[in-house]
Amino acid sequence: MYTQNIDGLERLTGIPEERLIEAHGGFSTASCIKCFKKHDPDKTREMILNGDIVYCERSLCKGLVKPDIVFFGEALPDRFWLHDIDTAIADFLIVMGTSLEVYPFASVADAVWHDIPRLLLNRNVVGSFGLREQDAVITGDIIESIKSLALALDWMDDLEKLVKDYETKITNKTINSINFSGTTVPKTTVCEEHRVYELRNPPNETIQYYINELETFTPHLIKYAFITWHVLKHSSCQLV
Repeated sequence: MYTQNIDGLERLTGIPEERLIEAHGGFSTASCIKCFKKHDPDKTREMILNGDIVYCERSLCKGLVKPDIVFFGEALPDRFWLHDIDTAIADFLIVMGTSLEVYPFASVADAVWHDIPRLLLNRNVVGSFGLREQDAVITGDIIESIKSLALALDWMDDLEKLVKDYETKITNKTINSINFSGTTVPKTTVCEEHRVYELRNPPNETIQYYINELETFTPHLIKYAFITWHVLKHSSCQLV
């Protein structure tokens, strides 16, 4: 999974570190910008929040220490540049919650072969989506789209349990069951031969095709979306 997020939400969902590429880094680690020695991320964060300048623990260095997030002008992690290998062997691509305007990260969406199905879950159509025969786009509120897909895939019970387990783990409380009654599969835009068709409920064969593809895809991405939804529900943040 490739992400631009630096808040570590993907890690909280349980996505294995070896399957997660944080292209813009994150707050889960901290390093000296001079000698690159790793430092305690929790201690570093606490000192920064207190307004303190964090210096390297090595007596001969004393360089500045910061969370391992990528600032403008800094190089992306080496692992990101292996995306050409990952996209070359991909058989399905899901893109969600992005403007696809920040490069080089945005180029990942175009790197898969042209005959590979691509699904965009987003408020608006972005990037090159709509220009390939195998493209499908579900526009509108991303959380509602995810809930609708979960209903279509019969994953609702599992996802409700995941959200409850997450809340119990983080706050040691159990949230009320999420009520998804009345939710329907959203209006979907599917691109074929560079033309856009609006598909409405009930799902036709094209939507069913993507549902079948999703059933074979790891549920971590949907799990991540629900955790994100839960965090946003209790904060003033917005998806970007």
